[in-house]
Amino acid sequence: MKNTILVLFLIALLCPSFAELQITLTPTKKYFAANETVVIKVDVGNREEDMAWDTYLMYRDSRNTPFYITPDGTSLEPKVLGMLPPEIELKPAYWHQPERVQLFVCLCLPNTEKVIGMGRTFFEVGPAEPEKRPLPVAHQLLLVQEVANDTTRYTDYKQFDSSWKNTTMGQSNGTTIGASGCAITSVGNIRGITPPTINSELKSDGGYSGNYIIWSKVRGLSYKGSDEISDSLFSSYHVIADVGGHFVLLTGVQSTGKYYSKDPGKSSNPVYSSSQIYSVRLYYR
Repeated sequence: MKNTILVLFLIALLCPSFAELQITLTPTKKYFAANETVVIKVDVGNREEDMAWDTYLMYRDSRNTPFYITPDGTSLEPKVLGMLPPEIELKPAYWHQPERVQLFVCLCLPNTEKVIGMGRTFFEVGPAEPEKRPLPVAHQLLLVQEVANDTTRYTDYKQFDSSWKNTTMGQSNGTTIGASGCAITSVGNIRGITPPTINSELKSDGGYSGNYIIWSKVRGLSYKGSDEISDSLFSSYHVIADVGGHFVLLTGVQSTGKYYSKDPGKSSNPVYSSSQIYSVRLYYR
């Protein structure tokens, strides 16, 4: 798996247009100081509504070693990021010298190595000020992502739970809850019902279009439709957010433009900002 994903990133250097989704990565600046947050704007072309994927985010610098950026830090092994939001924030750590950085994104169909999107960009990161230089630890780019637990009544089922992660869902190609069940798990967390139960109901009720959930077919909930995120929604609706190939239940407002979540794909629940959310699906309370 490690070598395959690395090869895919290297292919992007030679042939960035071979994938069906074209991803444009745009740094807000070309140079960032070591104490600044690196902000990358993301545009995914030809993106289908409700489309799911696995995101791999990787960078290379003068060491020419691929480092994968994950919710838990950097890794030499490929790990799924679990989202591709409209805006990625990265924090340089232990930066000792100026570096030109290449940042790559690779999108694959869930739980496969089939590439559906690829993109890359370049930027520079400057060194820390001499009097503030850190100990000699290898420098890193870390994902800026707060995590926090809320106290809402929602359950916190995870799609990767061993009790159901291998359960087949949808109508085609045998995808599983563990691979593609973020939407149905988010719906299950609203109702307090396990993902395999939601899956069975949807199969019985014609609630799938291929492997995509038909939101209006969920039992016990009245579907309002899709909208843009805002703080005012939570008094009237249950809110499920699209954070880029992945769906999460938003459970309330932490502060203006920042929202608690029950994220079915992560062990710890992130706080998502409005800049990380493409759109939301709403069910009446």
